[in-house]
Amino acid sequence: MLELSALEYYCEVQSRLTGVCIRLYRDGETKDLIAIYGNNTLEHDYDILPIPLTQDSFKGGSTISLYDESQFILGRVVSERDGRVLLIGPARMSELTEQDIDFIMNKYGLPKTLQTSVSSFLYATPVMPSEQFFMLLSLFNLIVNDTIVSAKDIWKDDDPKPPEEDYVETVDLEHHRSSGEYEETIYYYIRNGMVEEIENLHYEGYQGIVGALGPNQLRSLKNSVIILNSLCLRAAISGGLDADTAYALGELYVKRIENAGSLVELARLSQIIKRDYAQRVRQVAVPEIDNLYVLKATEHIQKHIYEKIGARELASVVGVTPEYLSVLFKQTLDLSIPQWIARQKILEAKKLLRFTDKSLAEIAALLNFSSQSYFQQQFKKIRGITPSEYRDKYRKGFRAN
Repeated sequence: MLELSALEYYCEVQSRLTGVCIRLYRDGETKDLIAIYGNNTLEHDYDILPIPLTQDSFKGGSTISLYDESQFILGRVVSERDGRVLLIGPARMSELTEQDIDFIMNKYGLPKTLQTSVSSFLYATPVMPSEQFFMLLSLFNLIVNDTIVSAKDIWKDDDPKPPEEDYVETVDLEHHRSSGEYEETIYYYIRNGMVEEIENLHYEGYQGIVGALGPNQLRSLKNSVIILNSLCLRAAISGGLDADTAYALGELYVKRIENAGSLVELARLSQIIKRDYAQRVRQVAVPEIDNLYVLKATEHIQKHIYEKIGARELASVVGVTPEYLSVLFKQTLDLSIPQWIARQKILEAKKLLRFTDKSLAEIAALLNFSSQSYFQQQFKKIRGITPSEYRDKYRKGFRAN
């Protein structure tokens, strides 16, 4: 825990670096104000909105909590040692519109004479991705409580679980072509069931800051998350998830997006959507495995599917002998290590046959088969038809649909 003078200096530095207003209180009731740091407009107009600043108005844990308004968010960090309170924010996650200002005026019952002051106050709040704001709260908690609470854990508070599958009519989700590097990365991770990579994927320019996709920032972010849902849905189908399941799941997420009432809720939901689709793709590729050595080996195979993989390499990765790992594979999966690797490579080959125009020779080389003829032989052995027959069958069915 920093001494008061050091904490005040830290608040001033963070405020200048981020543009976020920070208020330091001596008490949990936020009545005994020690100092304010930040934008002059925020300093003088902070009290213009009748926002209750007590703990009851914030949602979250005892040390870190949030006040989640549809147009902005506030953070609250409480010192466990002496009860000092830091109020951090407000911050916005996207640009404001006139309708947002009108919404705030009506919600708090403010007279028209205050509209200019309210507008000045809201426009002075910095635009900051939700993840970055949560990281700021995490840093302040580390400073005052000497404990680490990650940004991911902050927004997992009150995290809704993925929807239960039910068989509902599918909807024609918005088809959006996204050429950005971030979207391509999401597509790749979900298509390959890379759950940990999705969990750790950060792109602060996307997490909440969106363009004019709607008449106000809440509607704009909803539209952005719907587009994200569509992207993830198509990536999951490309990764082998059953299309009917994927579209049913997509419809459930669209309903949840439409029912979301705040920017923070939508930010959390975007994380859930990405993680859920990736997990379902992984389950398709890798069944439930109760042996940790075999599980770790199969995950390594998935991540390095385009490389040449052998039993000795896998054994080194998981920390056992090749002979022992071979026994475990046979006991757990009823397949040898080479048989499992071949099946996973053929599963990836199916995706390449369906979704690319690569030749059989190119696919064989990409997946490190010794030759095109050996690739064709393995494909027919596992799938019962040749790669060319599979591609023709899929494309005929696709055109028919």
